[in-house]
Amino acid sequence: MSVFQQHWLDALAAKKAAGLWRHHRLLSSPQGVNVCVDGKQMLAFCSNDYLGLANHKDVKQAAIDTIQNTGVGSGASHLVIGHHQEHDLLESELAAFTNRDRALIFSKRAQINFVFLHLTFQKSHTRNLVRPHPPKTAKRHLAP
Repeated sequence: MSVFQQHWLDALAAKKAAGLWRHHRLLSSPQGVNVCVDGKQMLAFCSNDYLGLANHKDVKQAAIDTIQNTGVGSGASHLVIGHHQEHDLLESELAAFTNRDRALIFSKRAQINFVFLHLTFQKSHTRNLVRPHPPKTAKRHLAP
């Protein structure tokens, strides 16, 4: 065994001894406030499900209906294969909800940062970016 390999084995052993060895936990329940992790019921304080919609029956049904109609997977970038009608519909509904002419959705944070920084330094667009207007009416349904 090389000195390098021995160094890494020693470092891993030290982490295990210190209780710092990480392992994957098994989540066996839907996302929510209460979850089952490694067979134990736990209270989740780390969820990104801020609105509590990850396991909402209407959201799940809307996802099932959409998958039945459009399948799964993007196939390719929308710039290559085309902008999907579901994305176009979402952008239209977001624009109407925020009382704007148009809305854009992005799949990656890096894209949002790029566009935000680009538009921030163009004075003609800054007003619309920085001062969002509240919607006139809020739709209460989750799926059309």
